[in-house]
Amino acid sequence: WAWGVPLSTRDRSLLVLAMTAALGRMEEFVLHAGSARRAGVTDEELDELPFQIAAYCGAPAGIAARRGLMAARAARESEA
Repeated sequence: WAWGVPLSTRDRSLLVLAMTAALGRMEEFVLHAGSARRAGVTDEELDELPFQIAAYCGAPAGIAARRGLMAARAARESEA
């Protein structure tokens, strides 16, 4: 809990992804993107995330987020 407000694990995961992308912390973004599905975030939600990041944080952040998601998926698929 942050500041006493309960958030679901899924919501917290999406917020962390958005904030790390906005801050340009792409190594951290990729790390959290790799575990987002375990938190209940769907692939469809992850696919939408870079568009929202681009709209609110700028195209470079959205593009970097998309690349980070692709890297996280590649790592996940290589483990399977």
